[in-house]
Amino acid sequence: MVPCVRSDVVVATSGDKERRSSELPPEDLARLSDIVTMQPTSNGELASRWNLDSGKDVHRYLTTTLKEFFYRDETVRIRATKGAEELVASSS
Repeated sequence: MVPCVRSDVVVATSGDKERRSSELPPEDLARLSDIVTMQPTSNGELASRWNLDSGKDVHRYLTTTLKEFFYRDETVRIRATKGAEELVASSS
């Protein structure tokens, strides 16, 4: 799990990266919201929800675009970090 902390509009991750909610494109924020509401979920479930061809496409998207906002639990299901939940809640 990659811990995230939300402070005002900045989400700070365990590395040197910081991401502002305004820098997250609307589609990415909507997909992050899907993860929050569907958790725990799987690549296949998200592929269906997002109209992607396969779970591999979901994995690629998650690891390149939302890597600081999700983790896999002990059953390998996809869950949102606390920071992701707070970011989604604050953008509603």
